[in-house]
Amino acid sequence: MKKKRLFIDKISSDFDPENDLVLGPWCLKNNFSLKEINEFYNKGVYLFNNQIDEVKAFKCCEMQHERVINKISEHVKSINNNKYSLEFYENYINNWFIWLIHLVHYGERIINEYIVKYEEHELEIILFHHPKNIHFKNTEDFISKILMQHDFFANFLLFLLIKIKPVNWNIYYYNHKNVNELENAKNRYSLINYYFKKVIDTVNRLLAPRVRSVYGLNLLERAIISLILLKKKTKKKSFQFRKYYRNIKEGYYETPI
Repeated sequence: MKKKRLFIDKISSDFDPENDLVLGPWCLKNNFSLKEINEFYNKGVYLFNNQIDEVKAFKCCEMQHERVINKISEHVKSINNNKYSLEFYENYINNWFIWLIHLVHYGERIINEYIVKYEEHELEIILFHHPKNIHFKNTEDFISKILMQHDFFANFLLFLLIKIKPVNWNIYYYNHKNVNELENAKNRYSLINYYFKKVIDTVNRLLAPRVRSVYGLNLLERAIISLILLKKKTKKKSFQFRKYYRNIKEGYYETPI
């Protein structure tokens, strides 16, 4: 009997919709029309639970954020050598952390659908592209990559899958390079541009660490102001914690984390 395969990021050329599965429609987007992808959902090629109470699930994420934000902030403060106050780090990671919780809840809801249905099956989990580390510069970069880069999202789902997959599910890496990566590697101008920007960023960071980017100020002016700010002592003050919670009544919903 042919083993079932579960593709996470992209299907291979020998994909068999009668036997194989995909974790979501993004795996099919470059190979099939929207109509065909919708038909695959009806055939069970990919799964999604439409019965979830989205309002309760949303409120659950906010409750979890409120419950854990202090502990996560303490961790971020400690790995940054306690440079700033706890209130600073709470505000610093606040928006990113609520996005992360929503993403983990969404990802585990998808994965749990497959576990419920195929827990007893021997399943081959396939990552078509070369695996990537989950790196991002800031909250904006994290959100942008989650929404716009399916490979980034797929690698995040793989991280969750490794944590909770049944023991009879095995992971295989096909290690194909992403087309965008190949194009960038061939584009010499983009590469020169990238390193030029890195050099400029390094110079800015060294000469004007406190005034990195202000419209209307040149590098010399920013360097002078930065030097003045470096001489000033840090003022300790309390930050008001900015809440992002909606006015939704609490309801029971079991959290996956």
